[in-house]
Amino acid sequence: MDNDKLIVRDDINFLEYPNWTVAERDGVKELIIKKENGIYKISTTADSLPNRFDKAVLYFLLSGLESDSSEITTTRYKLAKSIFYKTDKVGKIHYNRIMLSLKRWTSIFIEFNGIFYEGNNYTQRYFHIIDDVVLNEKTRELYIKFNQQYIRQLRESNFCKLIDFYEYRKLTKPVTARLFEILTKTFKDRDIWQIHIIKLAEKLTLEKRQDCNTYYPSDVVIKIETATKEIYKETDLKVKLEYDNNTHICTFIKLQDSQEEMDAAFCGFDFFGASFADRSRDLREQFGRFSFRLFHIFRDSFFSEIQIFRSAAVFKRLLLVFFGRVRFCFDVQRNRRHNAGAHFPD
Repeated sequence: MDNDKLIVRDDINFLEYPNWTVAERDGVKELIIKKENGIYKISTTADSLPNRFDKAVLYFLLSGLESDSSEITTTRYKLAKSIFYKTDKVGKIHYNRIMLSLKRWTSIFIEFNGIFYEGNNYTQRYFHIIDDVVLNEKTRELYIKFNQQYIRQLRESNFCKLIDFYEYRKLTKPVTARLFEILTKTFKDRDIWQIHIIKLAEKLTLEKRQDCNTYYPSDVVIKIETATKEIYKETDLKVKLEYDNNTHICTFIKLQDSQEEMDAAFCGFDFFGASFADRSRDLREQFGRFSFRLFHIFRDSFFSEIQIFRSAAVFKRLLLVFFGRVRFCFDVQRNRRHNAGAHFPD
């Protein structure tokens, strides 16, 4: 692992079904998610369900576990310095917040009736996250014991993602952190994801307007646009959001990691009778990063030869059919290739 990363293994089930709440108001005691796969319920006897800050505390503790242990001994100081990393000096107020976080994790109860990702069998599961927390006031040592079933789920699941704690703690907005969890899970095997904005709001577990039974798309889109920008800025997950005001469909597009990788997509191929390996920068400017990526997908997945793309109209139709509205322009290329005899059917 890179020295500038602190990696935590998280089960995809807990990215799909969150064990914390994005609610900004205090005192949220229960969260129920009903899906086709079953019913997920999380409740607490503490002051509130865990929030984004508490999830960061959990991730840091999990990162310190030995591979064969469910127990960890640390200090409040070490925890506070890692979570309040922008604070020069930590003290009592920070220690109290750490202890509140641990109290919340020991106080929640998770109930799941349905199908987890690892199998097709319907199961009923009841478990906690942390079983014991002991602070020795004299030595200042902090002992934490995780629930065995929870740790077993994290370690034995075939469906997991690696989360960088250092990236996660930079996501200061609850909606951003929750969207990051969802996108991390969703982009495990794909580069493009579409979802209706109301369904996304349900996945994010957003709160509705007071005295309302449904979400307002205008409220949700503002939150996810802000969240997507923060994810792009603070993490290695580079995602672009496109929102259709008519259909209310959100399209998330995972962007390429490097210019060099995009340049390589066209190397060695004849496109409209000419090699574009030396013109990839022009292509990106004309077609955009997304369309450029789509060409790469088509090339790798569907075609052994590139002859079908001699028709600009066919290429354009393919993009529209497979991925919806894409902003790109063939006019410049049409004019550029006109004198060379390339045929562009209408």
